[in-house]
Amino acid sequence: MLELNKIYQGDCLEIMKQIDDNSVDLILTDPPYGINKEGILNDNNLDIYYNSLPNLFRILKEGCFFVTFVSIGRLPEFFNNNPFDYRWMFIQYINNGMVRGGIGFNRYLCVLIFQKGDAKITKPMQDVYEMSTSSQECAKREHPTQKDVNVVRRLIETFSKKGDLVIDPFCGSGTTLIASKQIERNYIGIELDKSYCEIVEQRTTQKGLGEF
Repeated sequence: MLELNKIYQGDCLEIMKQIDDNSVDLILTDPPYGINKEGILNDNNLDIYYNSLPNLFRILKEGCFFVTFVSIGRLPEFFNNNPFDYRWMFIQYINNGMVRGGIGFNRYLCVLIFQKGDAKITKPMQDVYEMSTSSQECAKREHPTQKDVNVVRRLIETFSKKGDLVIDPFCGSGTTLIASKQIERNYIGIELDKSYCEIVEQRTTQKGLGEF
């Protein structure tokens, strides 16, 4: 079993082999969307996401959740070859957002909630979270698809409890790890890009735990 509360640099398909069966309480991630986003490795298709699913299913405990951000344009494809059972969808609505999408501008992000077996939530939440952002906040972000730590923290609070183990196999700049640390969850992060691993190390050790 891997040491807890660390970021591991490398291929998640290989590193996850070192994680015990049925040992993880929550998987929360933001995988490559298959949209060729600049600055993200393996983003030319969804193969890495599909290939990760068997291992993710293996390591997740029965009765627990797999939560993943997805691309709006490729939303149906995230259900393909998926061993988990679909449970719900969460929407992050950015009321002043103007992110360019496939046919215009997007103001919301989708999060799919899957489960393994009969899973129970820890803390009820609304299925739409409205927020505002600013150019100053965006300028502080260090990853092309970096998520808001407040949103990720809400998801972790809903689908896990204190002391649980949360894993993010596509860790990016480490927002899942930051949020886990803030609310007393153990975590394991995996990221292929060495430069982002260095950012994660800085964010998880700095004062304030990297608010953005």
